[in-house]
Amino acid sequence: LYDRTLWVREQLRRHGLQDKRIWITETMLPVCDDPASKERDIRCDKAQPRGNPQHQADFVWQSLSYAFAAGVERVFLFQLYDDGHGPGENHGLVRNDNTPRPAFTAAKTAIGLLRNVTESYKLTAARGRAELVTMLTGDGRRVRAAWSRGNAQLSLALPAEGASLARAEGAVTAQPVTVPPGGAYSLTLPPATLDNSGPGMPPDYIVGGITQVLVEEKAFHQWSVLEGTVTDGQGRSLGGV
Repeated sequence: LYDRTLWVREQLRRHGLQDKRIWITETMLPVCDDPASKERDIRCDKAQPRGNPQHQADFVWQSLSYAFAAGVERVFLFQLYDDGHGPGENHGLVRNDNTPRPAFTAAKTAIGLLRNVTESYKLTAARGRAELVTMLTGDGRRVRAAWSRGNAQLSLALPAEGASLARAEGAVTAQPVTVPPGGAYSLTLPPATLDNSGPGMPPDYIVGGITQVLVEEKAFHQWSVLEGTVTDGQGRSLGGV
């Protein structure tokens, strides 16, 4: 979602349409291996882009984080109920018997926390093996979502900057986190498990590992200004900043 959105934005820029707003009008991971879906449940098949209920919950957090980082204005999660589609098309945040999936809780939590995002950006961490998206809200909240991109469990240290309260919200549950005075939060990022690659192909993790979401209330965010000259790999100047 992130890379494709940036590609679309670049195409719009090339045609003088850089001010166009971007909406994602349908996105979701259909569910498999969900016995609570009863007769609609199917087993997960590596050849199909589906995942278990935990994968779907992480998909919600990760897709919304990517959307904010890419400057998307609106995201539509498809869909609320499974509805009348056939087996294997269980896209719903809620099953047809009105029982919510973990993705419903993830979506509800994300909507509550990210209602007033004013700035956001994405970084890669752990030498490119983890994603880290930071979202800042107008009322002083900082939300940082992090997850492993591959099959390795990672440890991530994030600086604490004057927050009065922090919570680690996995994709579904929340727990208090002790604010380390002048130190850093330590997050453990479980490995990704949803590999959609075919036989003999390199791994293709279509959803990252379980998302760790660090929420800080009344956090201040310090910006720095860098001045100097940008050079290429051979030391040649590419201009000043």
